[in-house]
Amino acid sequence: METVYGIDLGTTQSCIARIDKFEQAEVLPNFEGKQTTPSVVYYDTATNDVIVGNVAKESWFGVKPENTVAFIKREMPNTNYKRKIGNTQLSPINVSSNILKKMVADANTKLKNDNLPPVTKAVITIPAYFGDLERRRTMEAGKEAGIEVLELINEPVAAALSYSAKQIGNKTFLTYDLGGGTFDVSIIKKQGKDVNVECFDGDKLLGGVDWDRVLANMALSESGIDRKIEDIEETPDGSQLLLEAEKCKISLTTTQSAMLSFIYNGQRYTPMIQRADLEGETKSLLNKTEQIIDRAIQSAKIQYSDIDEIVMVGGSSRMPMVLNMLKRKFNKEPKLVEPDLAVAKGAAIHAHNIISGKAGNITNVPQLKNNKLSKSYGTRTHNRAIPNEPAMIFNFIYKNDSIPISRKPHPLCTRDENQNSVGIEILENDSNKEWEELNKGNSIINKKIEWGYPVPKGTSINIFVEVDENGILNVKAECQGKEIEMIIETK
Repeated sequence: METVYGIDLGTTQSCIARIDKFEQAEVLPNFEGKQTTPSVVYYDTATNDVIVGNVAKESWFGVKPENTVAFIKREMPNTNYKRKIGNTQLSPINVSSNILKKMVADANTKLKNDNLPPVTKAVITIPAYFGDLERRRTMEAGKEAGIEVLELINEPVAAALSYSAKQIGNKTFLTYDLGGGTFDVSIIKKQGKDVNVECFDGDKLLGGVDWDRVLANMALSESGIDRKIEDIEETPDGSQLLLEAEKCKISLTTTQSAMLSFIYNGQRYTPMIQRADLEGETKSLLNKTEQIIDRAIQSAKIQYSDIDEIVMVGGSSRMPMVLNMLKRKFNKEPKLVEPDLAVAKGAAIHAHNIISGKAGNITNVPQLKNNKLSKSYGTRTHNRAIPNEPAMIFNFIYKNDSIPISRKPHPLCTRDENQNSVGIEILENDSNKEWEELNKGNSIINKKIEWGYPVPKGTSINIFVEVDENGILNVKAECQGKEIEMIIETK
């Protein structure tokens, strides 16, 4: 059977894994011999070289931040993102594809040395809370990198598959995934080899880098510098300070205090940072993760006592404040499970299962049997039950519905004689209510449906909406038997 791969395309670190001949997940080291690669890209305008990883990270943190891109995953939903380096106009798709190319190239070096075929197919991981645009862009990044993307899989689900591979018996567990730039919670049930997702929740703009920024601001304040990291982040001094803040955060996971040494305007400062002070300053960030846990428990319609185990993944989950909060909340000891590697290993397990299923083979690794959607989808319309009510979102697909899923919303109809088009708007939102305020949704489609010939007033226009196994939306319309496919833009 052919070998396929799992790639954790992370905000701060990326990783690639496969299933070996013993059906065990293994991580492939990069060219430098490391299991993870920083998700940082440096564009050398003199040579046109594109450098990814540790060398790029060093360039961003103090050498040439203006030529370096980091945290690009956070920009996936940003259609206004503009970054020009030299003569190259970059999009989140371009930068992400460069990271993927590095992962594949390094893996292929090892595979060639082992006389094995190169990487051609992979499952790529994404935050559970990624919407349609971010998912489409990730698929495009994979294609641009020369990878056949078998499927996208949500990061906490991938971590759950990796963890389940070593567990015996039926269990319900909560995955707490605090990565470098995103946060996800999932509640998952394991029954035998089958893994079933109960619900997702999360925040795609909450992660370890937010703690780093708080630390950087603490260091500036304690050094008597009246600046914020947000003002200087893209300068050499600011980017270097963020690197030192990240190192300090890591040190504070095992010590009560740590020095944060940095240079600003040619002068070195060495404030001592206390763990207790950091925890006080970042309590609101931790509280956000706790509120998301509460929502997930409520969505799954279970009690806290129904959770058998808490699985922590993502490098920032190592912080003692996270462990202590989870212990208090669930009255049990959380488990830190390969926080930097579990997601890639789980993606490899899922890739292996996809290929095994197509080949009709029986596999002994855990299998994802039921996956869930992390967003709701609805149309812009008016609630006729409420007179003079402004336009609202009428949801017909809900967050935490099982996917793939297909729905047929209420039909539209033409208002005028001889009409040859109607307008439609489909919006993505986080609500589980049938009716939601319009300003709480993100427009995915807002265009005319045109069928090219006049029809009588009151002609029905049927809309067909489906969400595939990748969580990607597909929309078609039909007028008098003519099918019209709706193109969803990713630019």
